Amino acid sequence: MPEFSPVQTYVKFIKNLTNILSKFINALIEIGYNGDSLQEQFSKLTWEHSDNGFIYISTSMKTERVFFRDVSLNLTPHLMGWTPEVIPKLKETWLELSLLFETEEIIKDFNTLTLKDEVKLPIWESMKLLSKYFWETGVYLTNEATDGRPWEAIIGEGQDFWSFDAAILPNIYDKYYLIPPLDFVKESNNDKLLIVNKLIWGNEPWGTFSEKI
Repeated sequence: MPEFSPVQTYVKFIKNLTNILSKFINALIEIGYNGDSLQEQFSKLTWEHSDNGFIYISTSMKTERVFFRDVSLNLTPHLMGWTPEVIPKLKETWLELSLLFETEEIIKDFNTLTLKDEVKLPIWESMKLLSKYFWETGVYLTNEATDGRPWEAIIGEGQDFWSFDAAILPNIYDKYYLIPPLDFVKESNNDKLLIVNKLIWGNEPWGTFSEKI
């Protein structure tokens, strides 16, 4: 099974999932997924509460070869639920919505975890698209070691606020990110914070190939 690097966001669970899933499908279509295929897959999703408090989907989403921003990549949508049984500080259930990149496709150097130059644009643009549709927590690029940790820090379950490779966040989170570590660069743009790890990205993506948000 390949290792994944998720672009992920979180939304409060609503019993009627139609609106959330519809927005997720729209974002995926803009990234390059086939709309009919997505509608079919999402129509078969059912949610199951496990004994350990997680909410799982009973039908896994398919990995597809997607051509996005002039790059062909294997991408997999992923959904998962987090309940107060798992994270006691939650007052309600949250959903994690992720787009999984295969790590070996995007990493140039596994010692430094530096990104390949050609994947920086599609990754950043996918983050912008998810942030357009979902804005409760912002959007993070993490890896298998840091998966979920910055969100857990925000909700009070940890202190790993900087455990991500890139983030597009609401400005209300600036109190957590006032002084970036030396490896990070941050910019405030209207109501959003744009943050990347310079060791992973090199130049900041909003100043090189991509328009600001």
